[in-house]
Amino acid sequence: MRKTLLILLLTIGLYCRGAGDHNDSIVGEFPIGGRAKLALHCLTLEGYAPTTLATPTSNDSTCEPVRGKIVTNAQMIGVGSTNILDTYLSPEKYRGTEIRYISHTVRERVGARATTVDAVGAYPCGRPHNRPTTILIHQGYLSFSDNRAGEGGAIAGMYSFSYALRWQIIGGRAQRCGTCPLGGRPQGYAPTGATSGDEPRPDGLTLTIGAQADANLGFLYNTRNGNNPAQARASINIGPSAAAGYRLHIGRRAVNIGYELSVPLLGVMFSPNYGQSYYEIFNEGNYDRNIVPTTIGCAPSLRQMFTVDLHLKSSSLRIGYYGDIEQYKVNNLKYHNYSHIFMIGYVRRFMSIKLKP
Repeated sequence: MRKTLLILLLTIGLYCRGAGDHNDSIVGEFPIGGRAKLALHCLTLEGYAPTTLATPTSNDSTCEPVRGKIVTNAQMIGVGSTNILDTYLSPEKYRGTEIRYISHTVRERVGARATTVDAVGAYPCGRPHNRPTTILIHQGYLSFSDNRAGEGGAIAGMYSFSYALRWQIIGGRAQRCGTCPLGGRPQGYAPTGATSGDEPRPDGLTLTIGAQADANLGFLYNTRNGNNPAQARASINIGPSAAAGYRLHIGRRAVNIGYELSVPLLGVMFSPNYGQSYYEIFNEGNYDRNIVPTTIGCAPSLRQMFTVDLHLKSSSLRIGYYGDIEQYKVNNLKYHNYSHIFMIGYVRRFMSIKLKP
């Protein structure tokens, strides 16, 4: 057993020495709070990760040139109720059940410098910064609904992609170097996208604000209609976005509470005009204001999500509520889709780092 361990350590040392001889950057990716001892040992052999560093000033060049980003990814699925009205297809409201899937990713860059690189990656040190957090959201839903009389059904589906940039205005970041024991963290380090519970980050409130762009593509099919049975839906919009988070401990378990909100302000959408058929639009080429600019006045909508993350070892369990309120009045047509969804899923959080000698 000892001989095997000795051979393994020598192999790691030779590999690290070879990487240093070629002057290449070293890129690592591993779960925060996970077991990254192998990567840590490799970095330590090359001198990248001393156990402690003296506290340098903001202009001290002893900090290692480290770049990294924290990635928090949540995969969620939910079921809830939907309420649909589309006067192009029917004056009736349709109510039913919706199934929705959401992939929610937060990417936060940390530090132009680092005091140390330990088992969970690089930490900011030196000059304070306020880099934007990037949010990527993929979601899709499928719903089945019926009218009051139960004589006709509707099937709706939608794929939506959202891209947001937010800046933190409440909540602390590490702003100076400090002594970091192996496996420790600089005092006050609290990334905005945190969801795991095994990092010694302080409890408290964080608030981020920014802007978000959405692209939507979907359909609505009415099983009762013989003429114009379906409606295509496509839109692009942009508007403000905000998120708030609160971290606390219940006993020894960390809990993260989060809330996100986005409101489209401006955009464009596709819509047939009142009494216009799709045959006229696509076969005869009769354009009649089918690409319509939208504002919050004619298309007041919002998306909101409330979540609670319960830390479970290397990941977190997420439960929450998702509300999607979409409505517009264009071309003498009215449309709305009100969705209220109970979500459940899991959250993984990891750090990707890049070090240059």
